[in-house]
Amino acid sequence: MLLMLRQSSGHRRIPLYQIDWAGMAVFACGMLALAYTIIYGSKYYWLADQRIRYSTLIAITAASLFFYRQHLIKRPGIHPGVFKSRKFVTGLCLLAIYYGCKDSVNLIYNYAGGLLKWSTLQVMTLALCNLSGMVIVLTFAIRLILNKRIAIRTLLIIGFVLMAAFNVWMSFIFTPDLSFTDLLLPIVLQGAASGLLFVPLMIFVLSSAPAYTGTTGLVVAACTRFTATLNSFAGFYNLQLYFNQFFKERFLGYLTADSQNTITRLSAYRSAYISKGFSLNRHQTWQTQHWVRAWRNKPSC
Repeated sequence: MLLMLRQSSGHRRIPLYQIDWAGMAVFACGMLALAYTIIYGSKYYWLADQRIRYSTLIAITAASLFFYRQHLIKRPGIHPGVFKSRKFVTGLCLLAIYYGCKDSVNLIYNYAGGLLKWSTLQVMTLALCNLSGMVIVLTFAIRLILNKRIAIRTLLIIGFVLMAAFNVWMSFIFTPDLSFTDLLLPIVLQGAASGLLFVPLMIFVLSSAPAYTGTTGLVVAACTRFTATLNSFAGFYNLQLYFNQFFKERFLGYLTADSQNTITRLSAYRSAYISKGFSLNRHQTWQTQHWVRAWRNKPSC
């Protein structure tokens, strides 16, 4: 960034003054508490844990104090009047939806590296393909906007359609034997959708903010991105917990003493123990049955 920017902009420098440092400190504490609550809430059973109760209380208190202070001071860091613009609020909602949908690509990388056992180089190459699609389409979209050849609303519609197509596509092709070529096209499609949405969304949000609110639109847009990313992390974690429990309960329904698969698997275990020199007696058989009952009653993570 330092190499891209010039040292002088050609305008007279205006010193910063009357910056609300106290408000920014309260704001930072509130955002950190919010992040802790959203990320670790499910892990500690939300308000059942004392840490989550404290972090929630800090977040609510900090938010209340911050907005009250912004209402009192002459030059607020976040002008409350920005939320009076209906287009600005609509843009924030679209921005939150975009970042919530965009983060689903991380599931693909985790799936490829964690379950399919791809090498780090393969996962990085897949991510570079996603980045390449985003940069190419982003450059194309910026040129169209600067030349006024296409409306921002049209780019938003096309971008969200492509993002929805990517998520629907991926929901149908998840298999235990996915190859690089299977994921290449949808990953590039996701990058193209991000390239179409990022700049038009930011222009739409910032241009919708009233002029008298200053840089409030930029700050609120950054906070929206931060909150949407936290929400996606927490959402993916909760879905993981839910589906782990769901598939475990379905599996346990087949784990009975009369199930042929259970009998076959236990017989294989007995044969393996015998081949290692262990003697098969009634006590060990009881231990095996006890292990099955204990495994069935094991609580989920």
